[in-house]
Amino acid sequence: MQSSRDRPSAVGTDLPPVLAGAAVAVSGVGVALALAGAQSPLRAPFVIFFLFSGPACGLYAVLPGLDRVTRAATAAAGAAGIDLAVAGALSSLDIPMTSGGIAMVAAITALLFLWAAGRRTGGLRLASGLTVPSFGRSPRGNGSQGAGRSSGTERSR
Repeated sequence: MQSSRDRPSAVGTDLPPVLAGAAVAVSGVGVALALAGAQSPLRAPFVIFFLFSGPACGLYAVLPGLDRVTRAATAAAGAAGIDLAVAGALSSLDIPMTSGGIAMVAAITALLFLWAAGRRTGGLRLASGLTVPSFGRSPRGNGSQGAGRSSGTERSR
């Protein structure tokens, strides 16, 4: 007979995906409220949550070679930088609409996630059958060796 001690805890294994799903839902509601122009007391906090968490999660996915704390700190700083760059671009172009900034941050976030997905799968496969190679580190982490480097199997004399 199987007891509850034999099974792994559902809280420890299922919590991160549930929290990620809740964050996506909150961000999606905030973007939908902002783009629809709805007057809701939840609009501002949900949009602010999206403006920070969207680019931060995208950058966290793009930086697989770092440890967790460094990735989180870099992603947080990068998210603030992306938001400031979008605000500066909209300000210099004299575009006072908030929906334009939200759309730009959403597009940058989508591009970051597509880049991370392309790196993970080894490239982007187009509908025509062509494959666009991924750039950066290979998914297996062994990297490419440059010209002139030995593979370590040769003996130096």
